[in-house]
Amino acid sequence: MRSSRFFWKLFLANAALMGGALVAAIGLIVFEVDRFYRVETTRQLAAQAQTIRELIGASFESLDAERLGALAREIGDAAVADLRVTFVAADGKVLGDSRAAAATMDSHADRPEIIAALRDGAGVSERFSDTLKRQLTYAAVRIGDAQDPLGVVRVARPEHTLAANAAATRRLVWTVGAITLAASLALAWALARFWSAPLRRITQTARNLSRGDLDARVDVGGVDELAELAHALNQMRGQMQSQLGALERQRRRLDELIRNLTEGVIVCDTQGRVVLLNPTAARMLNLRGAGPGSNGAQAAELCRRMVGKPVEHCVSQRELQQLLAPDDRPAASADGGRREGAPWVEERRVTIPTQRGDVALLARVSDIELSEHDRSPGARSSRLMVLTDITTLQRTIQMKTDFVANASHELRTPLSAIRAAVETLSQMPLSDEPDGARRFLTMIDRHCGRLEELLRDLLDLSRVESTADAFETTRVHLPGLLEELRTRFAAMLESKGIELRIDCAPPARSLRVSARLLALTVGNLLENAIKFSEPGGQVRILSRRLPAAVSVAVEDDGCGIPADEHDRIFERFYQVKQTRATSGDGAPALRGSGLGLSIVKHAVVAMKGELQLDSAPGRGTRVSFTIPQ
Repeated sequence: MRSSRFFWKLFLANAALMGGALVAAIGLIVFEVDRFYRVETTRQLAAQAQTIRELIGASFESLDAERLGALAREIGDAAVADLRVTFVAADGKVLGDSRAAAATMDSHADRPEIIAALRDGAGVSERFSDTLKRQLTYAAVRIGDAQDPLGVVRVARPEHTLAANAAATRRLVWTVGAITLAASLALAWALARFWSAPLRRITQTARNLSRGDLDARVDVGGVDELAELAHALNQMRGQMQSQLGALERQRRRLDELIRNLTEGVIVCDTQGRVVLLNPTAARMLNLRGAGPGSNGAQAAELCRRMVGKPVEHCVSQRELQQLLAPDDRPAASADGGRREGAPWVEERRVTIPTQRGDVALLARVSDIELSEHDRSPGARSSRLMVLTDITTLQRTIQMKTDFVANASHELRTPLSAIRAAVETLSQMPLSDEPDGARRFLTMIDRHCGRLEELLRDLLDLSRVESTADAFETTRVHLPGLLEELRTRFAAMLESKGIELRIDCAPPARSLRVSARLLALTVGNLLENAIKFSEPGGQVRILSRRLPAAVSVAVEDDGCGIPADEHDRIFERFYQVKQTRATSGDGAPALRGSGLGLSIVKHAVVAMKGELQLDSAPGRGTRVSFTIPQ
């Protein structure tokens, strides 16, 4: 693994500290060794000078220069080291020297070691010898007392001898220092590795956490600051994991909520790019890949692909593009615009063509803050659009409007005919025109019957639509109820020569249901079947037992209903053709109120059943419903 910069910093710092301390220590040792050799050499020279003085004793004064020179050479030759011995008179004259002829040497009265010896009894110095042309260390002692000195004994040793001895010691010291330095560098390396390893693990764990790896942990033992840092990092990881888990749960919950909303949601940022699009919005906008045949996973995948794209690539409707496009709207005033601090909201109705027909949507658009940038003055706002499918509501409103208009028209037609007949009768001489009066009275009676039928149907429809009106459930004997209906419609059956066949299977003869709702349902279906069957035709009522329900069907062999009108025949006042029904003599019969099948639909819903229609032009009509048991 590549060493970190902290490792190198730590290693170099430790190495510099140890190396500096070691170099300083070695330098001090070398300095002390040199000083020691000089002191020791000086001490030895002083001791040798004193020894020579003791050997000569009082005979110094009696010895001549020749004998002193011979004695100096003898002592110098006998010495182990390179030793120079010099005898100097009190006046500075050289009496004898082991390395040079005394007669050729200058006076030594000005030599510092001689001056010190004559004054103090002993003296030392390090200086260049003019006689031997080299650096020497001198030690001199006085012979005789201070008041009447006889002379001076001086010994000297060359500097190179001292340097040679000191160099050997220095080499040993530097060798030991080099070994110690290598050991110190190795120790610094080991310490750097030891201290940087936990930091490297902590750094790697922090890096993994920054990448989202919440399983990363750092194991550092001990109770020092690094261990506390590792423990704090592990605690932070646990808290982050807990918080991110909570955020992830909230995100999934929000995604699930938005995905399952019945309203479509579209969010665009300030650049006009899609930030959020839920599957409901994709289906409402009829986007490719989110049509009726797609499943939830396909729609969700389509929505994910739309994120980040310009709104023009996702929404084809120009009105919605304009609403979602960011603009620089000023904070408006109280004249209907946007007030400062108040959210901007705009509504618009759009129609989306689909394979199942046009879908009416209500689009509500408002500003939304997606980031801190959206709050800055003059910045564009992101947009939130909520789409609501108002197709059913719009159809309901339209049906209500049509219902009021159709009811008014249906009531006005017979009332106008009755009013015209009454006005005519009031102006006719009844005794002179009895046939005409009878014809108008028959017209009044027929239209009064029509009004009575219309009002009865309206009352029945109001009852079956009312949730407050409870229908009591009882045990109903189905064959008996069907026979009552046969009797009720006997005149219609006979006038058209239609045969009514009732096929009620034994398991389906008794069921638990509201007798009134069942009679309304079967009665209206039977009346329609008779009304729209050709003379001499056949109408059948079939009843069968299903595993958890009873099925009742009314069939006829009449003209049938076109497929494109199947969805509308259960609307109030809707009639396929006004001339479809015929009377017994083949003439067009008086058309009905147009409420029969609407009553049937609501009655079946009130019985918690299901209604089915099977019809086509030329092969008759079958209307069946099931009642759960």
